[in-house]
Amino acid sequence: MRLMRKRYLYLTLTIILSYLLSISVTSCEKATINIGSDFVTNSPTTLVYVDSLTTHISTVYVDSFVTSAPAALLIGNYVDPLFGAISCRSFMQVGLPVTGPTSIPPGSVYDSTEVVLKFKKTYYGDTTKPYTITVNQLASPVTLPPNQTFFFNKDSLNYNSTPAVLGSTVLPNIRPAILDTIAITLNGDSTGENLYNKYVTGAIEIQNNPQFLNYFKGLAISGNSSNSLVVGFNDTVEIRLHYHTPSVANTSTYLSFKMVNPLNEFNNITINRAGTAIAGLNITSRELPSSATGNAGYDQYITGSMVKISFPYLHNLLQLPNFVKIVKVILLVKPVKNSFSNIYQLPPQLTLFQTDVNNGIGSPISGGQTGDLFIDGLSGFGTAYTYDLTSYLQYLIQIQGNNNNNNGYGLLLLPPNQTDILNRVVVGDIMQTKNYTTQVQIYYAAVQ
Repeated sequence: MRLMRKRYLYLTLTIILSYLLSISVTSCEKATINIGSDFVTNSPTTLVYVDSLTTHISTVYVDSFVTSAPAALLIGNYVDPLFGAISCRSFMQVGLPVTGPTSIPPGSVYDSTEVVLKFKKTYYGDTTKPYTITVNQLASPVTLPPNQTFFFNKDSLNYNSTPAVLGSTVLPNIRPAILDTIAITLNGDSTGENLYNKYVTGAIEIQNNPQFLNYFKGLAISGNSSNSLVVGFNDTVEIRLHYHTPSVANTSTYLSFKMVNPLNEFNNITINRAGTAIAGLNITSRELPSSATGNAGYDQYITGSMVKISFPYLHNLLQLPNFVKIVKVILLVKPVKNSFSNIYQLPPQLTLFQTDVNNGIGSPISGGQTGDLFIDGLSGFGTAYTYDLTSYLQYLIQIQGNNNNNNGYGLLLLPPNQTDILNRVVVGDIMQTKNYTTQVQIYYAAVQ
């Protein structure tokens, strides 16, 4: 019946508790519970605890999602032993200067050009290894693909072939949580000097933004396959064209070309799952049961996977002796042992969204719960996200009744900011090592 064991708690109830049908209890005596007019009045009632309702864990494929105007520019690469090889790039446009100097005085001298990025203080991966960041110029003006009003995570734009790279820098020991900015000198060709000369001659390309964007199409900023880190940057990228005016003071300054057209700024995110337990997750195999993926579900929305938790045998509760009503339900979502670390960190919050057989993201469960992640630093057994599913399972058992077909109803596990976070979780199913299995704790009332 897939309800493998139950514990009967015989309790004398003296006053109403606020969270278990408003019951107050003392132990060691059989209980008489008033559970409302829906049931037989004056009937002795037992409170029953069941902790082994079978949950079904699966990994669901995420096809694509909007990344236009992202909260953070995600740049870098790393290889996750459980999820695969991940690459993040950002594309953007910059416009003509609107603050500070907007022209270059006669007699000035060109110095250098650099791209400046500001750290958002977010990152994922290993900060002790060298981090390479590279700038390319786009080959064509930024335009949306056909039939799209936004850019998606799978969209990409072509680079200029000459030069292959405008600029690149390597940080041997990056500290993204502390550093403020990073500057990448453009030394791939004479791009900066050519732009400087446009200002000196008053060329048509610098007369307005449409002309400029047709001349300087935009930027692609990426990492390197040797990286072990993805870094988040603010959407305040700028190109600084440095020059000085020879004089007694030998004054140096720069023109600032800042990002424009936020909807044309987007992240491209790709993953290669070869060699992982979820290598078979793709557009044709859109849901993999945990039995096919090492008795676990894999959740990292930003790379195209999310965990679904369902309760296919919930209707069996109705077959238990004298079952009356679900009173309280707690869901403990347990990460698999050794599946996370200081490098591969868990999401600090995870929200449960209702879904059905189509695996679309529906409404969150009541209360906007985010799991209250607890990290058990001593034994690890207690590490879990905790949710109150009382209302959800009461609703589900009501619409299911005695029907064995649950119509694919379930819950999807997602971080609140799922398109901007790389933190991931591997959720254990019932076959995992003891203390690392996702568990449902049910209290229900039974009439004697």
